[in-house]
Amino acid sequence: KPASKTPVCARPAATLALLRIGSGGEPETLMGQRGGGAAFMPSKVVFPGGALAPEDRSLAEQILSGAASGDLDPRLWREAQGDLETGAPAADAPDGPVLGLSLALSAIRETFEETGLRLGRAALSPEEMRSADAARELGGDWAAFSVAGDAASAPKPEALGYFFRAITPPTKSRRFDARFFVAFAGDLMGDVDDFSGASGELGGLAWIPLSRAADYDLPFITQIVIAELQAVAALCAETAASNDPDQGLSQMASAMRRRPVPFFRHRKDPSQTSLRPVFEAV
Repeated sequence: KPASKTPVCARPAATLALLRIGSGGEPETLMGQRGGGAAFMPSKVVFPGGALAPEDRSLAEQILSGAASGDLDPRLWREAQGDLETGAPAADAPDGPVLGLSLALSAIRETFEETGLRLGRAALSPEEMRSADAARELGGDWAAFSVAGDAASAPKPEALGYFFRAITPPTKSRRFDARFFVAFAGDLMGDVDDFSGASGELGGLAWIPLSRAADYDLPFITQIVIAELQAVAALCAETAASNDPDQGLSQMASAMRRRPVPFFRHRKDPSQTSLRPVFEAV
């Protein structure tokens, strides 16, 4: 298909890389395989994630109406206008703290939908109950997320560390402006090996040793993300107050802010008329 002269607008999207320490003491990450008939990245092994949905924005707005942006990384929205020349972000995308929280919530919702795992907590405080109630009232995946057994469940966006951003090339007919998050499996509710609630969008869900993840059939950008995730895991382990690697991983949200966030996109080459891929820091 010939490339369009006008770049297709990139939709905001979010991806979540979960980490845990496996039985052999090595970091593992959760991945699954997209179906062969998928319109985007068919048959590739990927992290759970997807496009920002209207209900993610609605939930973010309701949460923020009663609280500040809290512990969210401000870099999530500081560079929101950073790729206008190649068609991102979409004109109707939220901005400011609403964008940051919407993206974090999108990563949590997509992970719940595709794996059945909840990155959340039992709602106990009035603020947590408001969050759980707002999720339930939205219906769909958020309503299902808000009920964990006999308890109300609230999402836990502050557990996410922002570590990578990439925008699909402007020559593609499907484009996404994706933020990549990382979280520790210890922040999941319930059995982290129970995928019975998964939607089936990702097949063969499994915790893969991080050192072996590159051996799978990965999209090009996921290969880069795996390398970054290895650096993230090493950084988090170094921040541990003891020799317990789990403790280091549990501190990852704060550890993320001490390293630049790589931003992979395509920019006009000043010496040519073509676009070229570049890495920048968010």
